[in-house]
This record gives sequence, structure tokens and C-alpha cells, in this order.
Amino acid sequence: MGRAARGRTYADSDGGVEREGGRGRPEVGTVTPRSVLRCETWTLQPDREPDAEPVHYAMQCAVDGATSPTSEDFAEPQDWVLRHCGQNPSHHTYREIITRPWRTWRQT
Repeated sequence: MGRAARGRTYADSDGGVEREGGRGRPEVGTVTPRSVLRCETWTLQPDREPDAEPVHYAMQCAVDGATSPTSEDFAEPQDWVLRHCGQNPSHHTYREIITRPWRTWRQT
């Protein structure tokens, strides 16, 4: 489903961490000539482990900002949209709100 994203961080011998800047170069920081840098590759992807938090869904009316209750079942926010537009016939635009757990790990 989702694709894993990768990024690099650089840790110096003083324990500081820098993100990679443009064109593969570290961003300007407090690295001294005595610092030792190491390149680390991190992976980011949706958490599908058995102990992961559940995905939650909600819908929000773009007209008045009213929001459905959050649910693990997407059918419940959809039902809320149908009730809301039935009570407010001019409200035709909605936003989907998904709260999905993600995880990262450092590749060694």
C-alpha cells in the first residue's frame, strides 16, 4: 500500500544529529573539525505490526467545519456525512481525516 520513505541523518561524536541538506550534503551545523560523522539510513512506513495502534477515520464538513466522531470503521463517518448533508442540503463538500500509525527504524 504505502511506500517506504528513506532519509539520512548524520550523527557527530558529540551526540548531535543533523538532517541531510540539499544535494546530499549535511546542513550547516555545529560540527567541529574533530567530529566524526557517520551516515545512517532510516526507513519510514505505515505501522502494520500486530501491536500497532488502529487506523481511525473521520469526516469534516468543509462548509461549517463540523466533524464526525472518530471511528475504526470508515462506514460510521460516511453515515455521518449522509445525515449531515440531509440536515444541511447546501453542504456538499467534505474532508476525509485519517489517523494512521507510522514507524521508523534505522538500517544497520
